[in-house]
Amino acid sequence: MKNGSRLAALGGVVVAGALALSACGSDNNTTASSSAAPSGDIDCAKASVNAAGSSAQKNAMEEWTKLYSSKCAGANLNYNPSGSGAGIQAFTSGQVAFA
Repeated sequence: MKNGSRLAALGGVVVAGALALSACGSDNNTTASSSAAPSGDIDCAKASVNAAGSSAQKNAMEEWTKLYSSKCAGANLNYNPSGSGAGIQAFTSGQVAFA
């Protein structure tokens, strides 16, 4: 019966852990507002800036680009979500300003 008790206890721990981890997510996926925009002085680019990197960061980069463009009229940021490895290669070869 000891093994049955251990198995039940282990099953309880697994279920409790799964429930705890499922509570970590959020469905509140609101977009950034102007109140979330950075304040203070921003060093604005005078031309287009090219960047490349992780496709997982694509949405974050799009939001950041919107905020940056609203503060820096005429500046243009081009982000290529080609993957982190490709972004590193583009940066080290001088093709992009950041990755």
